[in-house]
Amino acid sequence: MAHPSNPPTTATPLDITHYPTAGFCRGGGGGGGGFFPLARHRHEPLANAGCLAARRDWARHTGLPAGEFGACNPRNGNFVALLFPLCRVERLWVVGYVTEYSFLHDSVVEGLGEESSAQRDKFGLGELETARPTLKAGRKQIQAKIVSLLSETDKAGAARVMDVWKTMLSRTLRDKTKDFANLEEYIEFRSIDTGGAFGEALMLFGLGLTLTREEDALLANVTQPCYACFALANDYFSFDREWAETQANPRASKPINAVWLYMRWRGVSAAVAKRLVAKASNRYEARFLELCERFRREHKPISPKLDLYLRGLSYQVSGNVVWSLNCPRYYPEFRYDPNAGLEDSITSELRGKKLVASEGDAQAE
Repeated sequence: MAHPSNPPTTATPLDITHYPTAGFCRGGGGGGGGFFPLARHRHEPLANAGCLAARRDWARHTGLPAGEFGACNPRNGNFVALLFPLCRVERLWVVGYVTEYSFLHDSVVEGLGEESSAQRDKFGLGELETARPTLKAGRKQIQAKIVSLLSETDKAGAARVMDVWKTMLSRTLRDKTKDFANLEEYIEFRSIDTGGAFGEALMLFGLGLTLTREEDALLANVTQPCYACFALANDYFSFDREWAETQANPRASKPINAVWLYMRWRGVSAAVAKRLVAKASNRYEARFLELCERFRREHKPISPKLDLYLRGLSYQVSGNVVWSLNCPRYYPEFRYDPNAGLEDSITSELRGKKLVASEGDAQAE
């Protein structure tokens, strides 16, 4: 089994110290899992293609434009390529499709949440009012396609993805106005709401792995701080966008975000609150790395399946941060036409410029 710093042929290893991670992913160097590996899937165009297909299906079936950006990031890498660099090549398109639909849901359907009824569809989503029959019917068509795509590939993996999705959406709709008293209470909710368990289910599907109930129970204390890292990084990097949207609409509810909660709990500015969120994430990062190392030590020799699982979780922590640094979803200055399928050409152009710059530096020396 390959070491975390030497991923298999699906992934191009990257050095996370080359990225300005805003204080995140500060695990120390060395072996035994005491660092966060980073990699980018070599077949990223498949993830981009899956995302584009989901966007086109959304526009065609719902009648609504797919205006918001989702998983794509031609600079640092597609969300799927960075968080799931070990994904089987033949499953990467499907993972991209499902991931992009989840982003579209978050951007569009959640934005219309006040119009939804108490009824639930197959994915546990609140159905929108009957005045939007095209959207309702379109969502059902896309969801049916997702069920088919997942099930035709891996029935067990599909069942896990759909079960977690249903739990995530029902929990979000129920607790979105909850008043959280402390970080621990918030993290318990946010670990589900931000899709930590959903990401784990997609990771397992992409890897072609199935965990037994006993393995799930054995790994539960390891996954919890991983989900917390994911949630806090998401809050940190998405806060400026969410806050701007809130300020632009006085009737909007305050964001479900740890930065806002720290502002309220401590009476501090957004800048100070963001630093507190990063420090909180550092504590969960250290805990996650410690637990991974302990698990490997206590279950030595670790099985290839569980070794792959732990490595996959580590890539999710680092990949989420690196994707968030300059993703068009959060930063207007990096945006382009999200429905034109430009990602591969933009990435190639950026890599070409970087190569030219590197050659120039070498000649100067």
